[in-house]
Amino acid sequence: MKHILLSLTLATVIIVESRGATDGTLAWKTYIGSNTPSRVVGSPAIKADGSNSRVFGISGNTIKSLNYNDGSQNWSLTYDNRIHTVILNASKNLIYVNKGRIPGVGTNNGAVHCVTAYGGAQMWNFEGTHNGNEYYFSDRIALGIDYNGADLIYALGYREDLVNDIPVLWCIDSYGNAKWLRDDLPSAGNPGIGTGGDISIGSNGELYIQTLNDIHRIHGQFGFSEWSYNISSTDQRRISSPISIDNNGNLYFMITDDAGGFAGSEYLMSLTSSGLLRWEKYISNSISGIHEPLVGSDGTVYVMSYQASFQQLGYPILTALNTSNGTIKWQSDYDDGETFISTILDNNNNIILAMNGLNGSASRILSINAQNGTSVNWSFTDNNSLSDINSGLNIDNGYMYFTTKTHMYALNYSKDIQLGNWPKMQKAIKSQSYKGSSYQ
Repeated sequence: MKHILLSLTLATVIIVESRGATDGTLAWKTYIGSNTPSRVVGSPAIKADGSNSRVFGISGNTIKSLNYNDGSQNWSLTYDNRIHTVILNASKNLIYVNKGRIPGVGTNNGAVHCVTAYGGAQMWNFEGTHNGNEYYFSDRIALGIDYNGADLIYALGYREDLVNDIPVLWCIDSYGNAKWLRDDLPSAGNPGIGTGGDISIGSNGELYIQTLNDIHRIHGQFGFSEWSYNISSTDQRRISSPISIDNNGNLYFMITDDAGGFAGSEYLMSLTSSGLLRWEKYISNSISGIHEPLVGSDGTVYVMSYQASFQQLGYPILTALNTSNGTIKWQSDYDDGETFISTILDNNNNIILAMNGLNGSASRILSINAQNGTSVNWSFTDNNSLSDINSGLNIDNGYMYFTTKTHMYALNYSKDIQLGNWPKMQKAIKSQSYKGSSYQ
């Protein structure tokens, strides 16, 4: 059975404005398919290479390589299962693809693939088998390096069991071989290891992952545990976001406490890189939402939450806090029922929000001033036709890229990503795909 289909067919592209236009206006959009899942996937990956620059996006079970400045298609690569994440190592012209499945759904366990950025030729694929056990891959992969500068790919997954699925963490070397496997960590909660989980990498290559009640630091080269931090012994108080890291190595993550009834209380917790508590701060009375904190280079951390409401999800709140002590700088709320999808910071201290509407209202990309959270620079709705944003945001080459269930968009944007901020940009290759601070 063939599992991969390579296509060079050009996509239909709508080009609206040329480079140099006003920030936040449409440059181009192109149809990428109707099979894209509504769940959030990784952001488009960008390879900046002059006139040969490319942007890579996910459409269901297909990767599409598009010209960065007009959206015309170079090639596409189709797999037999949906794609969760695409990571680009721009310097080596390699793309790593996480092809996974939801536990109990589908017949393929998924795999991690390595393909070339120019042409999509497959270099290797890794399917999780070990000591006669079969494993399947879940949401995320992450890219690190070994002591010799070679790529290391970290992948989350599960081993199916008759009683409980066993969460696992793989380390795969640059040749597609298993370097080590951890299958002895505590059972996963959402968003712990497995579906909805993530891997955060520190500046020295250390790994941070979250299970239901614990934060784990794991040696990136050899896979042994360095420390664990427990927040609670009950399911009512649990870790509810991936982990973000500031330039000093401090960790930030959300905690949900359901002890109060239908709406859980949301807190932001910060640990040192040694696993010691720095502070914990109450944010809101939330009923939904799992969002990764966004850390700026100016000593501010931004978190997304939802204030409890008897109408729909409740209204979304963006909160800015001091990283040093957790004191709140400001809070700003948005339309009732809107859903946060992704945020990034640019190098002009603006926050870019991707938000989906509710009950037919348009989705929007919103730029606000990070100093107060209320001053709006611009808002993009594609003439109120924008809907179902399902990726993180990424910026390069004078454009901001994101995808919906059916299209990839490029907006004109003269700023760049703030390189000192998290997620996935600190000590990382600037053009690799990362998910932004995304709803899982």
